[in-house]
Amino acid sequence: MATTWTAPGLLDLAVKLDQAKRAEDAAHVARVRIEEEIIAHLNFEDGRETFTGGDERGSCKIEVERPLYHKVDAEVWERVRKSLPAPLRKTLMRTKYELALKEAKRLADEDNATWLIAAEAVTSTPGKVSVKLSNLTFSEDAT
Repeated sequence: MATTWTAPGLLDLAVKLDQAKRAEDAAHVARVRIEEEIIAHLNFEDGRETFTGGDERGSCKIEVERPLYHKVDAEVWERVRKSLPAPLRKTLMRTKYELALKEAKRLADEDNATWLIAAEAVTSTPGKVSVKLSNLTFSEDAT
């Protein structure tokens, strides 16, 4: 929903937000480049490692980590789990419960009584408010 505003000072805040986001983007690009240079200097590839050192100006500790992410193929797991000892079948893999939001909204609209039963297991917490700035323009008189 779009609302028109004419509050004094709001355009100034929008300009400051735009400038801050641009500076943030530039700083991010610079930080990533510097991190890549550090990784190259340290000849780091995988795992987690702490490096300490310095020169006549001072010293520092640099911690470098490359996490390893794991993904389970559900179809393959269902096939191979039967070959494992029974206790491992329950402890080796965890089940992650995740709300199917579209289905939950549909159920709440169409069968609220049933949704209220399921809703006992659901906790909803608000996320961070985001502010997105777009189409920042100035009239020619303002320049």
